[in-house]
Amino acid sequence: MTEDLSKIIDYYVEKKKDGLDFSEIRKELQARNLDSDKIKFIMNEIDKQVLLAAQGKSIKISLNETKIIGLILMFGGGFITITTFFGFIDLGGSYLVAYGPVIGGYLLYLQSGRSTKWGQKKR
Repeated sequence: MTEDLSKIIDYYVEKKKDGLDFSEIRKELQARNLDSDKIKFIMNEIDKQVLLAAQGKSIKISLNETKIIGLILMFGGGFITITTFFGFIDLGGSYLVAYGPVIGGYLLYLQSGRSTKWGQKKR
């Protein structure tokens, strides 16, 4: 019975990837005279597998790109702070301290140096 369910789930995961709607999948499962608990279980499993496949396609930024972005933020924030402080960019007697980009960039830079992937430390 479990083998049958796994075959059904695999079959409908492929059909979902091909563009079949969940409501149409549910109708097909009801046409097979499956009880509502099995249909609910199958639909949940199809949804999980489709979401896992979609997560694998998400955009990933390499560690070198993260390090570069961190440096750009740090130096950009520092540049804005220095140019407003010394009057190269006139703000009418006040100056802007861009500590947000500096700290954020520093943290990105540190994170890219410490890990091989987000959340995993080097060994």
